[in-house]
Amino acid sequence: MGKVNNKDWSILSTYRNEMFGLSIIGIIMLHYFQNLVHADVQGLGKIFTNAYYNVVGSTGVEIFLFLSGMGLCFSLNKNPNVLGFYGRRLKRILLAYVLWGGAFWYIRDVVILKLGYDRFLYDFSFMSFWDAGVSSLWFIAFIIPMYLLYPLIHVCFKKENKYRTLIFIEMLIVCVLTIDWMKVHTPNFYADAKLAIYRIPIFLLGAYYANKVYEKKEFSIGDNVLVITGLIANLLCVLNKTYMTIPFIKYIDVEYIKCLYSISLIVAMARFLSYFKKGVINKFLIATGALSLELYMTHVNVRNIMTVMGFGGL
Repeated sequence: MGKVNNKDWSILSTYRNEMFGLSIIGIIMLHYFQNLVHADVQGLGKIFTNAYYNVVGSTGVEIFLFLSGMGLCFSLNKNPNVLGFYGRRLKRILLAYVLWGGAFWYIRDVVILKLGYDRFLYDFSFMSFWDAGVSSLWFIAFIIPMYLLYPLIHVCFKKENKYRTLIFIEMLIVCVLTIDWMKVHTPNFYADAKLAIYRIPIFLLGAYYANKVYEKKEFSIGDNVLVITGLIANLLCVLNKTYMTIPFIKYIDVEYIKCLYSISLIVAMARFLSYFKKGVINKFLIATGALSLELYMTHVNVRNIMTVMGFGGL
């Protein structure tokens, strides 16, 4: 493999599979550290937990969604047939969900909790997430609507022109205003669905920057400023939580800072990987990334079943 150009956006495509692997590992590690928090671990364990939350946190989810938005663009560019696109994407996710999700909800609702088949259907259909905030497999409930909407998003972002960026900015503004409206006027739905609705912007960012990745655009000054801004914003949040009070931070929703910071991490990870020859670690990450959906559901399912049975999580 020749030297990778880490000065253009195509580097994200070069290491996309490895970063999928890193994202699912990050999600599993997050759940492990969440268990430590719930156990009120002290000493070195608490230090590592705080460090993980400050440096990585839940950005594995954001990274996964950014790369998903990017990958959908490549898929439609390669084959613009929308029905074929739906067939390829939904077949994989629905088949995995029917097998892994169906088994999980049946074991949880019918076998362990003995809540009956009505509750099984309520959970399996995702109604329990949108209606009551049951978040065991919230990611699947979220990503399916994103897949369904993506062809429309693709049309908006397809060509590089002044309107593409304008439409993107308008979409972000609508997302922010809608979330703020939900906080005030539909607080119950907001509390139930906030895990998903706060992830819409990062999915849109992945879809928007996908064209730069596909066309191998060089990082502009503005792009580099965006990456640096994300790093600084997260640093300020950490400082605000630990060492000092930064007044203006309280006016910024931390979820949006996390969204911005995740882009910085994606670019930083890709550039870091570019300095090393592809070897065993890359192969491991690629294999992990290829099974990321199945690994996610297996991990979450086992963790939730153990929690329901009173054994804690994985």
